[in-house]
Amino acid sequence: MTAKRIVALAGACALAVACSSPTGSETALGDVYTLATIAGVPLPAPYAPNAGVPDLMVSSTLALDDDGTGTWQSVIDGAGDPYDQTSEFTWTRAGARVSITLRCPPTAGCIAGPHLVGDLDGGTLTVSTSPVIRTPLVFMASPAGAALAR
Repeated sequence: MTAKRIVALAGACALAVACSSPTGSETALGDVYTLATIAGVPLPAPYAPNAGVPDLMVSSTLALDDDGTGTWQSVIDGAGDPYDQTSEFTWTRAGARVSITLRCPPTAGCIAGPHLVGDLDGGTLTVSTSPVIRTPLVFMASPAGAALAR
């Protein structure tokens, strides 16, 4: 495993803990969101908070399930060596505010969530706060049945 993958995996491990469920019967506007920009840069774009990590996020989707769980799938280009990264999470919604907490692997020491916090405006989810990835992240609602990033 390359050092870059270890850094990326360590970042993914740092992304999680806790469980929560959506507020009442509210769900997000659309169940799959496709990432359009990171910190104002269209994909592929740098995503690591540490500017010394040169990896790029090539594509990314968030799938928000009605039961308060979801999946974040991304394709990362680790200096010409692309790989898939998948994280499971729980999410809550209060009005327009969406909070996502990534699950922590059993043997990892992770940063406490929430890990992504943002607001829904129409079909756009803008994540403005995150301890684990550059912000803002702008996700656009995908058509029903859209495929997750591969």
